[in-house]
Amino acid sequence: YGDHEIIIVDLAAKKERILSRVTLPQTFLGLLFSADGKQLYAGGGEFDVVHQFPFADGYLAKPRKLTVAEKKFIPGNLAIHPNGKTLYVPGVWGHGVAFVDLEDPINRPIFPTGANSYPFACLVDGKNEKLYVSLWNKASIAVVDLDTKKLVNTIPTEKHPTEMVLSPDQKTLFVACSNSTRVSVLDLKEGKGLETINCALY
Repeated sequence: YGDHEIIIVDLAAKKERILSRVTLPQTFLGLLFSADGKQLYAGGGEFDVVHQFPFADGYLAKPRKLTVAEKKFIPGNLAIHPNGKTLYVPGVWGHGVAFVDLEDPINRPIFPTGANSYPFACLVDGKNEKLYVSLWNKASIAVVDLDTKKLVNTIPTEKHPTEMVLSPDQKTLFVACSNSTRVSVLDLKEGKGLETINCALY
């Protein structure tokens, strides 16, 4: 209920301190550095934009505003291709993922994820050219081939999948499933669930 902000904290200082802060008109989800650490991207909430800030020495410079959709989209947790050319923006209320060409942001085709799917987050596997999208309302992960821009698999998870992380060998995907208090562990080679980790306290 206060200001929406990005705050840069110096963790290397003897006493942690705020280096800089910037106020945003609105944000909801999505905060991501480019692979080289020179750009910071932040979702713009119901304004359906992503803010791109040049970043150096702990400070954010004047941003560029990237429009990702013309209707209610609400950017979720972002992902960027390792080559730095494409930003993937899930539309939590837009039921699709915008593929934003960072060299030509007007080129932003939307990959549909299905009615009432509520895509929450994206994760890029640059080695295998795959995009994983957590479908919050469909209890599943959509697997998109980035070469063909086609859906190649949908892997079931526990309820309300949100954040994802790849194992170091990129063969296993761990998916936090918020409303079930579990982590779904997915075998990516077989394209199916491997096990479920119960994270509840009781």
